[in-house]
Amino acid sequence: MRTMRDETGGIEGMPLQLMITVIVAGLVLAVVLGWVLTIQSPAVIKSVSTDPASVDLGNIPEDQAASKTVTIRVTAYDAEGAPIRDVVVTAEGAVAGTVVAFDKDDGASDGTVTLTVRAQLAPSVNVGELTLTVQKAGYPGKSWSIPVVRGE
Repeated sequence: MRTMRDETGGIEGMPLQLMITVIVAGLVLAVVLGWVLTIQSPAVIKSVSTDPASVDLGNIPEDQAASKTVTIRVTAYDAEGAPIRDVVVTAEGAVAGTVVAFDKDDGASDGTVTLTVRAQLAPSVNVGELTLTVQKAGYPGKSWSIPVVRGE
């Protein structure tokens, strides 16, 4: 007796394996995308703006100490460019003493900190730096500098 070959059913297993592979790949892709899309971008202080951008102590002779009380407005921005609320700003450097100010000190939590500092330069020093450290819980701190100059 001669064996019969049915050539029409020779690839029946191939579409089944292909379907199983496509279904498994789709499920794996759904799981991976679901996991990746739940990852939040890190919270960072992208930039800081200050008003004024520099402090001029006036035309004081070089052999004398120079000082001036200055009000500085500091705004910190996140990665999307929105102001960051509830920040804390510390001023050090060319100031009479370390000054710490909070966002809520001016009565509103709007992302702008207003601090009043006594900027100063010693005799024979023409340029100094007022260092601002901007901090908020959950964000890495950011340092910012404002030049302090003796006018000419």
